[in-house]
Amino acid sequence: MNAKKRSYHTMRDFLFVVFKHKVLIISLFLIIFLIAAVSCFFIPSTYEARAKLLVKEPARQTIALTKSQDTTRYTSNTKKQADIDLAVQLLKGRYLAEKVLDTIGLETLFPHIDSNEPEKALFALQNSLTVSGGTIIDVVFLHSNPALAAQTVNILVEEFLEHYLSVQKQEQQYEFFKNQVELIEKRLQKSQKELGLFRNEHNISSIQKQKSLLLLQISDLEVELAKIRAAVSEQESIAKANKKSSAEAVQIQQKIIALKSKDKKLSQHITRYKVELNRLDKAETRLRELERRVTMDEENYLLYTKKMEEARITSAMDEQKLITFSIIEPALQPLVPVKPHKSLILLTAVIIGLLGGLLLALVSEYFTHTFDNAQDIEEILGCTAMTALPELSSDEINLIKAGKLPEKIHTKCNRIKQYVIQTFPDVQDRTILLNGPNEGEGTSLVLLNLALALASEGGKVLVVDANLRNPTLHNLLNVEQTNGLAEALGGDISTDTVIKNTQVSNLMIISSGRPPANPFALLQSEQFERLLQELKTKADWILLDSPPIHTYNDAGLMGPKTDGVAMVVKAGKTRWEVAASAIHRFQQCNAKILGAVLNRQKMHIPEWLYKIL
Repeated sequence: MNAKKRSYHTMRDFLFVVFKHKVLIISLFLIIFLIAAVSCFFIPSTYEARAKLLVKEPARQTIALTKSQDTTRYTSNTKKQADIDLAVQLLKGRYLAEKVLDTIGLETLFPHIDSNEPEKALFALQNSLTVSGGTIIDVVFLHSNPALAAQTVNILVEEFLEHYLSVQKQEQQYEFFKNQVELIEKRLQKSQKELGLFRNEHNISSIQKQKSLLLLQISDLEVELAKIRAAVSEQESIAKANKKSSAEAVQIQQKIIALKSKDKKLSQHITRYKVELNRLDKAETRLRELERRVTMDEENYLLYTKKMEEARITSAMDEQKLITFSIIEPALQPLVPVKPHKSLILLTAVIIGLLGGLLLALVSEYFTHTFDNAQDIEEILGCTAMTALPELSSDEINLIKAGKLPEKIHTKCNRIKQYVIQTFPDVQDRTILLNGPNEGEGTSLVLLNLALALASEGGKVLVVDANLRNPTLHNLLNVEQTNGLAEALGGDISTDTVIKNTQVSNLMIISSGRPPANPFALLQSEQFERLLQELKTKADWILLDSPPIHTYNDAGLMGPKTDGVAMVVKAGKTRWEVAASAIHRFQQCNAKILGAVLNRQKMHIPEWLYKIL
């Protein structure tokens, strides 16, 4: 029998999965939430300081000579936007960043950066700075210290105002770019000199050619080395194989010594070449780094040279046409950090925790092939679900041992009773074997519940503890284990002697008896079949307990000799494939499957919610 897939169609099915895996969902939710909460305390706070600059246009006298008024307005707007773009670039540029670092101090602003790494500090400052252009220019700086954040922005803005005027002025603008070109030219010369010295020091004319030559030499030497080692092996073989005179033997040994000496020299050459090859690899890496630095300096040199030329060409501009900037809102020390967004992080953690928990529950349910309700038995196993019995407390189990059915399973046990009565209308065909696929299914307790329900109808019920491996019925009904089925099958005592009355009216029991040496042989004997036929004349119903079919094959012997087999599967434990395999084994031995009872079912959904759904 092939197990089918369980289907989910209703909100009740979804909520069942949720409540079933509520511990898993809550655990994952708490883990994610706690990680987020702890992270909020360990992530360093970041403060945002902001200053605003107003772009002011100077008063102009519009004189339309050959251009129209629209053209003049367009030219003015274009010039304004160009000046704003220049201001933004200056605010984000290296020059002002260096000024800020010199004023505040690298160790003060970035204590975690080594003072010998100014480039790294400049990168960190520029990476934390944001400038947006428009009629109002926003200058924003992020730092873990709120006071330093505000101080940095204010110094940057003040330096910008002074620097912008010097850049826009005719001579000073040109001088500025000229000075920058000179500085960059010196840096370029230094980089080129360093590159040249490196090449001369390491004698690097063509690293790739040198590497190729070394690889070729190593390859040739390794081939020659292999030939020498082969010759050594050949000479050693000759020395061992031939009985030569002492002079010839000495001559062969001398050849071997000479070859080994050559072997050693070649190995030393190969090692030296490999060391040289490794040195060339490192030199090549350093060479690429120096070449990149030279290329970068060349690009900067060309850029600033171009800017210098543009400044020279535009040196005749009227200073009265300059756009000016004024501070309309200096940076104040921020009081509240902008990062981390604790409320957003916690809200995100809540959403991810809940969704992740639900997803994990659905995935877990998908891969959990166990039975949850009676519908699963019919959909997955394709057999009748006789009923679903809930999990019982110890007090309720003690009540069953006393011969009374608890209120919460009374209706369900009557449902099993009605089903077997309708299935077996003939009094002569009422021998039922109860079996579970594995240990711990609760087969014996289910059998006792059915026996109590049938006994309440007035018919005589005989329960037979045919679980000779691990009997429990004698404990449930408080009778002695000895003088039972094992003795009857062994021919030691009569059938009437092994039948014991219980404290429940109309309910009798045959206990398992003393544990036999070979239970399988006893159940396989013809005496067992004769005993069953004889017991049919003494009771209206005969219920047989049996060991799990996947553990012992005893039930496979008894199944065909009874009138039907009722399977017992434990909710949340027995896997679909295991139950299906058990039914298939009974069908292979021609046993009739009456159906299956779901035992110890857990109602995960609260009763009030279940009724609403």
